[in-house]
Parts: sequence; C-alpha cells; structure tokens
Amino acid sequence: MILPVKYVTNAAAQVKSGKFSPIAISDRSDEVGLLVKEFGEMSHQISTLINDLEKREEVIAESEKRYRALFESALDAILVVDGCTIVDCNQATANAMGLSREDIIGHSIYKYTPEYQFDGSLSVESGTEKAIKAINGETQSFEWQYITKDNKVCDAEVFLSSLLLNGKMHLLVMGRDVTARKQDEYASMKLYDE
Repeated sequence: MILPVKYVTNAAAQVKSGKFSPIAISDRSDEVGLLVKEFGEMSHQISTLINDLEKREEVIAESEKRYRALFESALDAILVVDGCTIVDCNQATANAMGLSREDIIGHSIYKYTPEYQFDGSLSVESGTEKAIKAINGETQSFEWQYITKDNKVCDAEVFLSSLLLNGKMHLLVMGRDVTARKQDEYASMKLYDE
C-alpha cells in the first residue's frame, strides 16, 4: 500500500508546488489510481486556467498602455475627478496651469477656479450643478475659467462626462484653453464699438 500512497503524495506535492504540468497517471485501476488520475486532470485544468488568465492579463496590460499613451499624448487637458478631488490628470493639464501633475492630483478642482465665473455664478455652485448632470449621464459642454500657478485667470471650453472606474462613478473633464481666442474676440468687439 505504500507505493500507491506515494503516487497520491507525489501528485499532491506537484499541485501544491505550483507545477501544473501533466502528472504521470498510474496504470492502476483501483481507488488510488483513480485518485492520481483526478489529480492529473485537476492539474491540467488549473494549468489551462492559469494560462488563460496570463493571456488576459497581457491583453489588459496592453490596453492600459494604449489608453495611458492616448491620455498622456492628448493636447487638451484631461482630468479624472472623484467628487471634487482630482485623482489623475495628463501633462497637458499641468502645462496649462503651470504646475506639476503632483501639485494638481489630490486637490479639489475648485482650488484652480476663481470664486466667481465670468457670468457671475459661484464656481462651486455652478460646477456642482454641472457635475451632477454629468454623473447622471448628461454630458456637459460649457465655458469655464480656471486659475494658473501665477494666479492668471484663463478661459477654457470644458466637456464633462461620467466615467466608471473601479466600480465608482467619476467625472471625466476635458478642457481646451481658449484664452487667446476670447481676448481676440474682446479686442474685435472693442474695435467695433469705437
């Protein structure tokens, strides 16, 4: 009886050590032989599952690289916001604000807005209203003012939409600086009035 028990012990030791290669099947037809055969089949199934998971992880990692590259290479500012807290932003955001990404991430989005917007509305109230609509699936498009590192107020066209990350809704904020265009429009209107 020692030899058959050794088959089972060896099969269990291979599975325990993470070696899921096919286990030598005993030619025995008794209970011990059937047990060793089951260990072999289980080992094969586990090996197949692990290979499938590794392939899926590779596909996911490649997809994440692609989307991170798109995120980072975008010329427009892109921010991911949880509640009011900025949880990620691209380099274009940092460049527009004259800050590093580290200076932006982890702070309230309202830290980088004037108290009042150009239309006289409170930034926090107006921003919260738009954020709630976006989280509820209604994409928002509007003009917004933001503050740079040197306290310069700039204008941006902003698009807000919802984004599901790790089972939680976030805001995806995309913005394009339009300060120069707005200044040109203002200058043209001023010339027209004269």
